[in-house]
Amino acid sequence: MISGVVLIFLQVGLVSNEAILYLREGESQRVQVSAADADGLRVQQGLSIQNVDWDQILRVEGLSESSPILGAINTWLPQSELLWRFRSRIERRDFQGAARLVSELVEWQDHPSRVGMLIREGQLQIALAQGDLASAVPHLLALGDRLVVDVSKGGGASRLDTPVNPEVRLHPHFPPIVPPGPGVASARRALADLPPPVDPLSVWLRQAWDVVLQRAEGVSASLPDWRGSTPAPPAVRAFRACELGMNAPLNYESWHQFADRSPSRRAVLARIQLLSEGAPSPMADLAGWQAVEMLKAMSLPTEANRLHDHLRLVNADGVLSSPSEGSS
Repeated sequence: MISGVVLIFLQVGLVSNEAILYLREGESQRVQVSAADADGLRVQQGLSIQNVDWDQILRVEGLSESSPILGAINTWLPQSELLWRFRSRIERRDFQGAARLVSELVEWQDHPSRVGMLIREGQLQIALAQGDLASAVPHLLALGDRLVVDVSKGGGASRLDTPVNPEVRLHPHFPPIVPPGPGVASARRALADLPPPVDPLSVWLRQAWDVVLQRAEGVSASLPDWRGSTPAPPAVRAFRACELGMNAPLNYESWHQFADRSPSRRAVLARIQLLSEGAPSPMADLAGWQAVEMLKAMSLPTEANRLHDHLRLVNADGVLSSPSEGSS
């Protein structure tokens, strides 16, 4: 395992770096390797230049032993199989299998590269799939920052098709609500331990999500003001929409249905509407959990139990059955 690996970037000098690149999908290509670092290999075929991530590479053959790129390849290629196993398990939705690999990968989760992006994005998908929304928060924030940095280097696309982009850095199916539970405190510690924020929106999002986590601990707190030099960006407006019931931008229009948080018939019906519309997880899980808790608070235990049983039947109870959930 690599400990404290320093990012290596080696531009080609006069040495020929022709090689045969074998990909895990079975394809092989004769290419010119122009650079190698933690972000992968930069290779050229004819006039086409592309970046190939390490988890896509099986082996590289034919490089001259005097090539300055060989050192970077020897550093990262041995990790490619573990990264590929992690990615492929998540792609086939084997989240339990992917979670078993996290302990071998966690040391690189904040590596300033596409390796770090893959690991954070994978952990975000695992946490959301398991209904562990508190743990998902720091991974979401870290992924957003990694996407911003990757854009500055000519990339910017997520590795696992998570619907998070560098402009908004929110997940359209994960409104800013976290159930209470023992995982909240560790999520706040993980949030505080994230690498430095990359811009003013990164700062605001960390403060806003910390407010969400404080609320899960029973602390009354308000969202921070936007103090940037520009008008409030879509991410800030989406957060406020969930808070105030306003129309949200982009793909967050359903978030306003979580604004009414006091136990009432109207609030329960808003969550039931989301469920009837087929809201995706974890939004459906949150709506179901809140509706059940509201019915309990309204002294309607029979209705709460009936809804709870229905959610289990239709597999929309990820939050209700999460091991990190506490009582409320």
